[in-house]
Amino acid sequence: MASRRGASEDVENSGRGRPAATGTRPAGHSRPAAGSANRASTGSSTSSSSSSRSSKGTYLGPSSEPNYGPAKQCTPPTLVSKAVTAAAFKPLASTRKPNFIIILTDDQGFDDIGLHQPRKPGSRPTWVNTPNLDKFIMQGTEFDNFYVAPMCSQSRAALLTGRDFARTGTMLINGGYDYINRGETTSAEFFADNGYDTAHFGKWHNGRTLGYEPWLVGFQDSWLPSSHVHLDNLMRHNGNYIQTKGLMEQDLMDKIIGYLKQHEAEDAKPFYMYYAPHAIHQGFMRPGQGPRWQRPAPEPYKSKYKNMSPKLPGDTAEVWAMLEYMDDVLGRLFDFVANSPLAENTYVMIMSDNGAELFPTERKGKDKLRRMPSGMMGYKKDVLEGGVRNYMAVKGPGVPGGVTDSSLTSITDVLPTMADLAGLSAAPHPQWDGLSMKNLLLPGTSKPAASLRGAALADKQQQDRFVFSFGPQCWSPDMVPALGPDRQVLKPQPLLDYDTGGVDGRGFARCVGIRYKDYKWIGDTGKVYKFEGTSHIEQPCNEVSGPEGDAVAGQMSKLAREYFKSLVADAHSFEKPTFYLGLDGWSVTNILPDGAHARTPGRVELLPNGLSGFSKVGDSACFALEVAKGGRYLVQVMYTSQVQASFRLSVGPYSKIQDGDAPAVTARLPASRNMRTAEMGYLELPATAGKQNEVCLVLVASSAPGVPVFNNLSNLRFTLSGGKRSWEGWVDKGVSMESSRVGDSPNNKRGGSSGKPAAPAGTTSAERRPVAGSSKPAPAAPKPAAAGSSTKRATSLQMSNPIYAVDYLAQDSVIDTWEEAQYKELHSHLRATPAMKQAERDALQYAALRARYSSAKESASVAAANMTAAERAWQSVRKQYLWADGQQGVMESLFSPYESEGIYTCAACQPDV
Repeated sequence: MASRRGASEDVENSGRGRPAATGTRPAGHSRPAAGSANRASTGSSTSSSSSSRSSKGTYLGPSSEPNYGPAKQCTPPTLVSKAVTAAAFKPLASTRKPNFIIILTDDQGFDDIGLHQPRKPGSRPTWVNTPNLDKFIMQGTEFDNFYVAPMCSQSRAALLTGRDFARTGTMLINGGYDYINRGETTSAEFFADNGYDTAHFGKWHNGRTLGYEPWLVGFQDSWLPSSHVHLDNLMRHNGNYIQTKGLMEQDLMDKIIGYLKQHEAEDAKPFYMYYAPHAIHQGFMRPGQGPRWQRPAPEPYKSKYKNMSPKLPGDTAEVWAMLEYMDDVLGRLFDFVANSPLAENTYVMIMSDNGAELFPTERKGKDKLRRMPSGMMGYKKDVLEGGVRNYMAVKGPGVPGGVTDSSLTSITDVLPTMADLAGLSAAPHPQWDGLSMKNLLLPGTSKPAASLRGAALADKQQQDRFVFSFGPQCWSPDMVPALGPDRQVLKPQPLLDYDTGGVDGRGFARCVGIRYKDYKWIGDTGKVYKFEGTSHIEQPCNEVSGPEGDAVAGQMSKLAREYFKSLVADAHSFEKPTFYLGLDGWSVTNILPDGAHARTPGRVELLPNGLSGFSKVGDSACFALEVAKGGRYLVQVMYTSQVQASFRLSVGPYSKIQDGDAPAVTARLPASRNMRTAEMGYLELPATAGKQNEVCLVLVASSAPGVPVFNNLSNLRFTLSGGKRSWEGWVDKGVSMESSRVGDSPNNKRGGSSGKPAAPAGTTSAERRPVAGSSKPAPAAPKPAAAGSSTKRATSLQMSNPIYAVDYLAQDSVIDTWEEAQYKELHSHLRATPAMKQAERDALQYAALRARYSSAKESASVAAANMTAAERAWQSVRKQYLWADGQQGVMESLFSPYESEGIYTCAACQPDV
């Protein structure tokens, strides 16, 4: 037993630090030798060689005995059996186009579902409570051999393009590698081109600047929240800022249901909706706090789990509280669709973006088994099963219920599956890596299927596929790939060599994992595992050794090399983004310095959300650029620095920049410990007509030669003169900040034109439109006092504006009537006690009051008497959202260094703004 435990720890540790990509077998490759892996994934047991490369590697497999607790060695929990039902709705009529709702949750692992928790027959799981998700899965078809990338933005890129994430340019979650190359075709563009309405609600994380936001890559209607702000979120609706009220996930669901109601009519256009809740990802950071390990569940849920007996560790209590909260929000969507005419022609698909995110207190021993009773090794960021194996469940016309399908599937399959279900001819787009799952969803028979049908319906291509996982620990954003004469990444080059490239010259094999039938190969160790049934456990008891293991490992190693070679050869892989000025009528572009495609190695270093360094005259950073609209651009620099220095910024073809013939501006930048915005000046730039230019920043003088100038160069902000989205157009200078309904944006596509917005149904009267041209509303009338109420306290949602009335806390305002109505409206699905309801109301009120009171005090303390109302408003709201100062002239694409993920352990990434 001791030796097995040690081997288990070795496997676990060997897999740490590898995220994954998914993919199919490269064309022309042979499968593992006959007899070594010729069994489909049906869950049946086969014998294996007992000979061993080591005493730790003998294949034993899982026990056949039921296990109603967490995994024991290679025996996983015995999960709840399902009752198979015929499809709830008849197959879709050939004359109708289906609708699609795609749900991608955040950081929810395979085990983070009540149905996947161990329990005795007839009992409920001890902790995880997801009744709405459980019901949805039981009524649809679940795929339990479903593979995603081990990190967020990579899975999103694969889902949105049908391609392995590395091919899209999305290599990492930050460092300028979290963009989908604009040469890719997104699912929204694909469906819009085929006559669909397209909508996005929630998280994005596939591009943080002009040209990469959802409303410019095919989504005609988009609600994008500020990252991980779960109360009173300032969202962007098709690019325009809208202040929402209440809990962010519930507010998004209000908007989703409003959108669905518009499409219930039989003659409505078909729609494709992408819904990406932020739950259950950890919460937002604030300057100076360092890592903030917190899942911000609303207080009623948090209290429920904190007070459980036996007592749960704090981190685990918070994640399960957040999970139940998310389940209640999802329940509103599931119930609405089920009781709507949309149920007859709408496919709903739900999955998560990576394996479970485990906090440090959840990563070992019994604490990890509590979070992941399946016993899978690894977690988020790994190519081990705990990082890349997840779930997918589908419900819709013709889809049988109560079925678990174990065919090998991938997140890249979602887009090809939707296209197949809709009968859409593939418009020109980069080749998809995924395979259609239509044959697995629509069995084409009225006979009830087996509840656990294994891979019985998989066709030959699906049975013979390989699913590749590729991790980011082999690629650092601080690497500087050489560029070729065309200023694109040179391929091949030593940095991209499979054997000697990557981080520390250790090659890329250690970051590859491959699934084939029941086999799993880990490149880091060269070990092969065989999974029977639900035992996805990379432990010695599942290890395959001897001739069979050697044969499989040898073939997998060759395939991994060829797979990586195909990734490198793709035009968009390892490329940084191209930035765009004046695209589609927008005025502001934030050129994010972590997107530099060329810089001085060693002296200009990349941060997760910027650049640091510039210690020697001539040090530089260059960015790919296209000018969609020529004109006069103001250039601003946002930074923290140690020394005063002068920089030249040039824009044009790289050859002209080198010769000094390109438009340029030079400015002296003072040293600044806090985030500062400095104006470099104006540049007259012609349109480039689709040709790639560059913008280069070069150090020309320093007050302390040899000392790095920047602690964090965060943003190069270009603003086209004459932009109309002014801050003054947003702020109501009266007593109230209530405003009129928000205008919708036109159907923005790449290269689209602007038009007169129409009012959307999803906008509430409690929201305001922060763009120029909105009419100034009359001050909102105060709400009547509830009977018997005399408490002097301010409502969290309607009050005299604290920005203009610092003493607003002393004003009479009553919230009881409003809060009860709001609670019923937003939380009709909560299964909470009256005490929990009251706790939530108190928490919401207190949090809102505290934030507003803090903003009011700060606003009053900064020479408030000499500030205009607009300036006071700006200073208050920017501190709440951690925007850098100096960008209030145009209310568009406001920049905060805290919008980037993965900055928790980087001190320079957390400047005081």
